[in-house]
Amino acid sequence: MNNTTYYKKPTASLVSPYQIMKKQMSDVQNTEHPAQKEIKKVVGIYQMTAEVQEDKLDIASLRSIPGLIAFICSIKNASGEIIGIGRGSVALGRNQKFVEKAVRSAFNFSILSAIAQSSRALDAIANPHGDISLESVEAIPESITDKQKSYLTELVQKKIKDVDAHVFWMNQINGGMSKNDASSAIQELAGK
Repeated sequence: MNNTTYYKKPTASLVSPYQIMKKQMSDVQNTEHPAQKEIKKVVGIYQMTAEVQEDKLDIASLRSIPGLIAFICSIKNASGEIIGIGRGSVALGRNQKFVEKAVRSAFNFSILSAIAQSSRALDAIANPHGDISLESVEAIPESITDKQKSYLTELVQKKIKDVDAHVFWMNQINGGMSKNDASSAIQELAGK
């Protein structure tokens, strides 16, 4: 009897296109990932104001609840329009030992609720192309590159003879000039 077993040599494993795509999609920090484009659209400075008041209407409506403390918070954008309203309340009772903590929790909840509502409003304000169209949103500009900085410094050294203008340009360059401003300055100074 011959009990010989033959094993097939393992061949190089084939990688499916799905595995490659899955690996690429999981690397969200890659600058070419589609998520980075969306991230850049929403990153910026949002000018908003939170106005918190005691919610007299809720207290009057719920007067059957003894010891009720209620707040209402309005989130307003830069132009003063309300984009979110939130409420927070707590009922003080004999089991409530920490009055300050209870009041702060109702206060904080009103703010959190208003922020949640305003985030929905921000989504509703977004136009069909997906861009947020708020006056209060300012994109954070990219800062000047080292290459731009060195070239601009060289141009200023060569082309600007007036001491005050020279100091002005050097302050602009070293003071956090944006990439776009640097490009404009390079075009302006290179043309002189």
